[in-house]
Amino acid sequence: MEKRNKKFQLSIRTAVVAGLILFSLLVAVASITVQYYFNKNAAESSITKRYQQTLNSIHEYLDSIDTRAKNEINELAQLPAIAENPRMSGDTRQVLMAVMQRNQLFQSVYIGQQSGDVEQLINLQSSPDLRPHLRAEEADRWLLIKIFNQGEQQQRRLEYYDRNFTLRHVWQHNSDIDINHHPWFSDAKTNAAIKTQSYLLAEIKTPAQSYSIKLPDSGAVLAITAELSPLSTLLQNRDLGKATEIYFYPQTGGVIASNQPEKSTALLPAAPRLELSNEQLAIIQNDPVLSVTSEIDWPPLNYSNNGVPSGYAVDVLAYISRMTGLEMQFISGESWQELATQFVDGELEIMQPVFYSEFRNFMGEMTIPFVEVPYGIITTSQTPITHISELNNKTVAIPEGWSLIGRLQADFPDINIIETETTRGIFEAVISGKADAGMDTAITLQYITAQEYADEIMVHQGVDFAPAELPAGLHFMVNRQRTGLAEIFNSALENLSDTHHQALVDKWFNSIDREGNPQAFSFDRFRSDALQVSDELQSITLNGQDYYVYHRAIEMNDAESQFLTIISPQNTVMSMVWSKSKNAALVAALMLLLLLPFSWWFASILVSRLKKIQLDIDHVQQRHFAAINSQSSHLLEFNALSDKLRDMSLATQFYQKSHQQWTDSLVESVAHAIDAKSAYPPRHCELVPELTMLLADKASESNESAFKDFQLDNDVQQRELRLAAWLHSYGKITTPEYLVDKRTKLEMPYNRIHEIRMRFEVLWRDAEIEFWQQTMQRPEKRTVYEDALKVKQIQLEDDFAFVAQCNIGTEFMDQNTNERLKRLSKISWQRHFDDQLGLSPVELARYHDSNTRLPATEQLLDDKPEHIIPHNQKAAEDAKSGVNLNQPEYGFNHGELYNLTIESGTLTKEERFRINEHILTTIKMLESLPYPDELSNIPRYATTHLETMNGTGYPRGLTAENLSVPERIIMLANVFEALTAAERPYKKAKTLSVAIFILHQLVEQQLMDRDVFELFLTSGAYKQYAERFMAAEQIDEVDISRFISDADRYI
Repeated sequence: MEKRNKKFQLSIRTAVVAGLILFSLLVAVASITVQYYFNKNAAESSITKRYQQTLNSIHEYLDSIDTRAKNEINELAQLPAIAENPRMSGDTRQVLMAVMQRNQLFQSVYIGQQSGDVEQLINLQSSPDLRPHLRAEEADRWLLIKIFNQGEQQQRRLEYYDRNFTLRHVWQHNSDIDINHHPWFSDAKTNAAIKTQSYLLAEIKTPAQSYSIKLPDSGAVLAITAELSPLSTLLQNRDLGKATEIYFYPQTGGVIASNQPEKSTALLPAAPRLELSNEQLAIIQNDPVLSVTSEIDWPPLNYSNNGVPSGYAVDVLAYISRMTGLEMQFISGESWQELATQFVDGELEIMQPVFYSEFRNFMGEMTIPFVEVPYGIITTSQTPITHISELNNKTVAIPEGWSLIGRLQADFPDINIIETETTRGIFEAVISGKADAGMDTAITLQYITAQEYADEIMVHQGVDFAPAELPAGLHFMVNRQRTGLAEIFNSALENLSDTHHQALVDKWFNSIDREGNPQAFSFDRFRSDALQVSDELQSITLNGQDYYVYHRAIEMNDAESQFLTIISPQNTVMSMVWSKSKNAALVAALMLLLLLPFSWWFASILVSRLKKIQLDIDHVQQRHFAAINSQSSHLLEFNALSDKLRDMSLATQFYQKSHQQWTDSLVESVAHAIDAKSAYPPRHCELVPELTMLLADKASESNESAFKDFQLDNDVQQRELRLAAWLHSYGKITTPEYLVDKRTKLEMPYNRIHEIRMRFEVLWRDAEIEFWQQTMQRPEKRTVYEDALKVKQIQLEDDFAFVAQCNIGTEFMDQNTNERLKRLSKISWQRHFDDQLGLSPVELARYHDSNTRLPATEQLLDDKPEHIIPHNQKAAEDAKSGVNLNQPEYGFNHGELYNLTIESGTLTKEERFRINEHILTTIKMLESLPYPDELSNIPRYATTHLETMNGTGYPRGLTAENLSVPERIIMLANVFEALTAAERPYKKAKTLSVAIFILHQLVEQQLMDRDVFELFLTSGAYKQYAERFMAAEQIDEVDISRFISDADRYI
């Protein structure tokens, strides 16, 4: 039976235990999930409140600064001394100094005149980083900066005072500052103090805010600058977790305050001393302040860091400033074209950093290169790019205004170049698919990729751009109107040592954070519409990690909108939730552990009862019905199942018994039918099982070594052997009846000896006719003719008697006998009738000559072509499956002489093959039937009785090593029954002694098993069989000692 496809199975014990645990686990999971949900909401509500408290703290802090600054400036504006004489002198200066000393957050105070003059008093103690940036010494306490017009040139004067306000030193230089461009002056009002947008102080890069008011009488503007850096300290003191980042920033950009520590940057070595000529010093002293362009977004070369110029080029300019005393004032925010226009008009002294080109060298004077920066390519593909030509027929994005665009288009016309407004624009073009690749300096691409696009962009460095010659050196472009300035720059650049250059490279190129900072680099994106201003927590994903974000706007009076953004990793924020959930899970796990032994005990009760039922089912399956033992149980379902099993057992037992009886009866009926095919019904199919079972019982009882492993332990094994014996001649059902009962050589469905006798009658008549013809012609010789007739007739009688005796087949045909038959066969007679009349189409098909003339001369005994019958297809296929059947050339040969010359018996080799062929039919028929396991040996046992011990048997040619004891027993039973059978018409029954003698001969020839033969004799089985089934006249005395080998063989 085909097995079912078993994908997944569980034992009852496992299922019960797993079911209880799974149910409990589901309840626990549901409870923990609900608890987690409430804990999560509670945690989110808690941190939302804490974030709101932070918002309130910032509000309160800013309100306090606003209140203090506005109160102070309003009070100052009402002072008569300031209102009447708005100058940094006398009592006014003392009051302003007192205000700044009283408020440490006030970094400086401005008084700006409508004429453009400005006075700024700076408290140098307001920040520890202020002195170095303003070139103040330790003894300096106050710095007074004055901007005024001296003739047609604006001057900037720096006066350094000590704590007693005693002037220590002065520095003055040309200036070009328009205070109307500063919001604290241009936006000031007379009726109330205003607050400017927050910004970074240029000197120390810290956030600040200015408050100003216009004096009504003079139109002068009084302003106070308040530092906001303490707000970062306030945020750092907020206990929101180490991973939480807080940013407070204006809408226009830059960070006012954050709880994040400032990133430590590599310290650059001090600027080397530079010897300048008198002419060069004069150039510097005449105009020490330079207007320098600054890129907003070209990191790490030159970019705006929260409004403060930063980058490699800016640090080089800082070195130049320290070596020469030149002061750099950076101008940014304009487009490159606008800055270039200002540069040509003389409004700007330096454009930087730029690549060399003939046009730019014409516009300004190029310094020597201060750094080499090779180009790179970015793509979204990971496939390496080694040469620019690999981008042929593709689109490449490049920042607009680059001088190299023309060169690329000239050398690589197949590349489609599009220009973007900014460097970051090329990244957006590549990611969006508008461009296949982007091009910029490799270090810039690497820097931006590491900060923002590490998971999306591949940077290709070392790309070959040949034959295009692209400049890699960056220069400062000096306005040609500033004669001698480029030479000063070159002297300063040449004065920088390899140590200085390496320090710059280490700071800006070798320290790129490739891992990036997800909060820092994504901070700029908060200004977009990605986040909604809300008092509720929001969730975002950065670099594959989930974060909580609190994003609120803070509006303070008439100032610009400012934002508070707090970002925290969800895994850290939810750590307490997970901790509580973990505790709940541990409790649930403990309960499950306690539940495990209980569920195991409960499952054991079920499994124990099920195993008993399973054992009874096995007994039913194995038909051991007596072993079934139904027991009561406390479980109603198990009691019902046991009752059903008992009823099923009884029904199965009854059905099996009925089925076995029906099967056995059917097998016996078929066997009887095979025996009944003969006109002289034998009992071969009936008696072979009797002798087989008799010998099998003797073998089971024997202690001989040959039978030590043979046992018929139960009725099932006995039934298997008995049925095999009944079926050993199963294939004879297809054997023609005349072959089974062929008693003479010429017998077919009838005995053809009658045809031969009729031919002799014809010859007899021919002899008489010849006698009368001769007598009529010569009456005088009648006596002579009568004597000749009698001699001829006597010869015919003798010849026919000889042929008839040969036909019986009881004698061995020697050569002389065959020679006489051949001589007789040559005697001829005349046939006057057509021998093809009245024949069926099948018979006519065997005749080759259809035009024989009559009368035809026929031989007394003849082998004609029509006597040959070929094999049919089935017989040919059956013969091929046999090993030792020795298939003859034809299916049948009915030749008269051929049959009469059979050496022994009455069967030709074709007929004997046909009889032997029944074993192949038996094999095919039996092997085609389905068998239960206990009857699976029947096809083998029933089809090996014609094998021999030496391998000369058929159909498989098996040897002793391949034949089991049951097969050897059936072999002997088959032969012995055939020898002693009295019903067979073609032979006489052998006596008991003769049959045993023949069996012994077969044993000696290694055709029969010696052990079974000697068991047959020593156990007395031969006598028991003879007394039950043999005729009395067949039973004679047998001296078995003649046939028993030495007893030592059994030791």
